[in-house]
Amino acid sequence: DGGRVVLWSNQGTWMHGEILAQGGLEIGDGGFVEISSHGCLDPQGYVSTLAPFGKTGTLLLDPSAVIIGPLADSGLSVVPPPYTFNALAANINDANLVALLGSNHITINAGVSGTAAQGSITVQSPLTWNSTNALTLISNATSSDFITINAAITNMNAGIATGSDCIVISSPNVTINADLSAASGDIRITGSTETTVNDPVNITTALTGSMIIRGGALSAETTGGGGIHFITADGDLDCPVTGDI
Repeated sequence: DGGRVVLWSNQGTWMHGEILAQGGLEIGDGGFVEISSHGCLDPQGYVSTLAPFGKTGTLLLDPSAVIIGPLADSGLSVVPPPYTFNALAANINDANLVALLGSNHITINAGVSGTAAQGSITVQSPLTWNSTNALTLISNATSSDFITINAAITNMNAGIATGSDCIVISSPNVTINADLSAASGDIRITGSTETTVNDPVNITTALTGSMIIRGGALSAETTGGGGIHFITADGDLDCPVTGDI
């Protein structure tokens, strides 16, 4: 198997190189790579946890807060010497993230440590990839954490196994302002306090993919006449919420 590589710091982590935690040429699964910091995160570089004859591994990005958009990867302002760390929400470039989804399952977990806008994930640019790898966004360390989807997230690959995840979004507060689409695999949305879907939005799974929306209240608000559509081709639509729909 590919083994484990962990880059972790109290103040700031740069990753501008290459990390390979791949499965063997004849047998074995991909490994696990973590790039994280209690302070600032600058997640540049290439990572691969591919396994030609096994399961692809996972890349975990663990900043205090993250914005996924068109800006270059960044997350620190550093003035040497001495080194001064000015905390910012980590910018993860959309094109770089899509490229990494070709060689890893990716989990982005925004934590509460650090002095940036803690516990938030905002998707500002569309993400479209064509692999069987899943994207998981998690921000659930405190009740005020949030994930906001302002641009479409689309997986075009039809080869994800039935019952496997494709897009996962989990936070106390989830706001969906753009389309989510999976050509195969499941879309899971968990807003333990509230999930809000604003029109016009389509959330679509194809083949036997299912859509699972869990947590507290579910609000689907239409104001512009575009409508909100939850669409499954041959899977399930599961909405077990404890509050109101």
